[in-house]
Amino acid sequence: MRGSFRGTCLAKGLLAALLLCFVASAQVAARDELPTASAESVGIDAAAIARLTEDIRAGAYKNIHGLLVLRSGKLVAEAYFQGEDERRGRPLGTVRFDSDTLHDLRSVSKSVTSALFGIAMAAGAIRDIDAPVLSYFPEYKDLQTPERLRIRLRDVLSMTSGLEWDESSRPYGDPLNSETAMDAADDRYRFILARPIVASPGERFRYSGGDTMLLAAVIERATKADLARAQVRQHHSLP
Repeated sequence: MRGSFRGTCLAKGLLAALLLCFVASAQVAARDELPTASAESVGIDAAAIARLTEDIRAGAYKNIHGLLVLRSGKLVAEAYFQGEDERRGRPLGTVRFDSDTLHDLRSVSKSVTSALFGIAMAAGAIRDIDAPVLSYFPEYKDLQTPERLRIRLRDVLSMTSGLEWDESSRPYGDPLNSETAMDAADDRYRFILARPIVASPGERFRYSGGDTMLLAAVIERATKADLARAQVRQHHSLP
């Protein structure tokens, strides 16, 4: 019992540390919060950074909104650009970005959620990557069928849950887009877990915000950490 408690506390600490790092980088009042240094002082070629910045401004790399370079905990370069952005599928046109501009994050949040899952496992808060996802959702007794209990944590982590999901063929904002429908559902977790099974778990990759939503819920339930209160929303940094 004591080991389990200590593991959970460690998971919380590690989760909080990563969440704080993510929030700091996402909100980027970076020059106010991070120590700065010259590129040369940390062994980085300043001329190379300058060339990259100019190439971005010249359009050599499309739709780059910001460039921050950190090394050894120090901010050595910071630049912002203009580019196209959207909010939940609604185009915003060309936006001139600066350190206070919010971004539509999408897969960035998916990557952070996966990293948090790994931290929770390393801390012992999540012990079995082959555990059924539904074991973390005991309230849905009607969904605890043999077929659905085959969906493991590793399948959700790799977006191979086998659950029907389509957020690619229709734009975000379309009520038939699975992510949009999930957002509109009274119970998002039930909406995801009750989707028809269209492939064997672990067999077929399908990009799914629903799988990541489940993953975030598992992390919260395993560690007692509240990801929403830490300002890391599952899909977007924008309201």
